[in-house]
Amino acid sequence: MKTLISLLGMVLIVIVSHASAQNEGQLVPQDKLQFSLAPSVGVHLGYTKYVMDLKYQEENFVIARIKSELKFPLDMLLIGGQLDLSYFSGGERDWALSAAVHTNVNDPWSEMIDDDWDGTTQTRLEQFSHTESNAELSAIMVDLTATRYFHHGRNTDLGLVLGLIYQRLDYDIIGYKGWKNDSLGVRQYVSSTADALDYVVTYTMPTFGAELIYGTQSRSKGRFVVSAGPVFASDYDNHLLRNKDATADGTGYGITSEFTGRFPLSTETGGQQVYLGLDAALAYMHVEGEQTQTWYGNDDATEDFDDTGLVLTKIPHDFTSLQYRAGLKLIMTF
Repeated sequence: MKTLISLLGMVLIVIVSHASAQNEGQLVPQDKLQFSLAPSVGVHLGYTKYVMDLKYQEENFVIARIKSELKFPLDMLLIGGQLDLSYFSGGERDWALSAAVHTNVNDPWSEMIDDDWDGTTQTRLEQFSHTESNAELSAIMVDLTATRYFHHGRNTDLGLVLGLIYQRLDYDIIGYKGWKNDSLGVRQYVSSTADALDYVVTYTMPTFGAELIYGTQSRSKGRFVVSAGPVFASDYDNHLLRNKDATADGTGYGITSEFTGRFPLSTETGGQQVYLGLDAALAYMHVEGEQTQTWYGNDDATEDFDDTGLVLTKIPHDFTSLQYRAGLKLIMTF
C-alpha cells in the first residue's frame, strides 16, 4: 500500500510539473472590470413635430376638419459624456453597462414651422396659414444600456442589448412671420415679435436590440448597435397668442442605430488608455395619441364668440421625431 501511495504521489508531481512547464512564460487571462469615461461634443439634426387633426359636425351635418402641424427644429450642438463599465471573464467580454447624458449649448439654427389646413371629410384640405418662428430650446437626452455578450469570434463580440432612452425638449417660441387667409380667403402677410407659445415634449423608449463589436480590446475598434422598442410620449403646448393650452399623450414605436469607431492615441498597451472616438446615430419615433385643449381666455381667432372655459377632448394627435447625430469623443479607459 505504501508503495502504491508513493507511486501515485510521483505521478501527481510529474503531472503538476508538466502543466507548470507548459504555462511558464504564458500570460493567463484574468477576470477584470474596465471603466471608461468619454466626454463628447457633436452636431444634432432633425425635428420633433405633432399633427393635430380635429373633426367636428357643423349645423348642416357636414363633418368639418381642421389640421395643424407644428414642426420644432432639433439642429444644435450637443455636449455631454458617457460612462461605461465592462466585465471581462477569461479575457473575453462578458457584460457591459453604459450611461450617457447630453444637453444642447445653443438654440436651434432653423425655425419652428406652423402649418394649418381646413376643409371637410369629403373635400381636399386647403392650407390657410403658414408661419415661421424663432425657437429657444433646452434639451436633456439620456441613454442607458445593459449588454450581455453571448458570442465571441476572432476579434468580434456579439451581444443582446436592453436599454432606455429618455428625452425632454423644452421650447420657447418667439414671434412669427408668414401668411394667413382672411375671412374672404385672401392671403394676408402677418408678423409679430410677441411670445407665441411654450412647448414641452418628452419621449421615453425602452429598447431591445443587438450589438456587434469588431476589433481588439486595446487597439482600434468598431461598435454597431441597432435597437427598437415601444415609445411613450407626452406634450404640453401653451398657445400664448390664443389663450389656450393643450396636453396630449400616446404610445407608439421607435427604431435607433448607432456606430462608434475607436482609435488609440498612444502606442502603449495595458493600464490607462486614451482613444479618439467617432460616432454617428439615427433615431426615429412615431406615437399616436389624443389631445385635450382648454381655453383659459378668449381666442381672437374666433369672431363673435368667447372661448373662455371651452374644452375639447379626444382630438387625434400624432408625435413624430427624426433625429441624426455625429460627434467626437475622447475615450479614457481604466
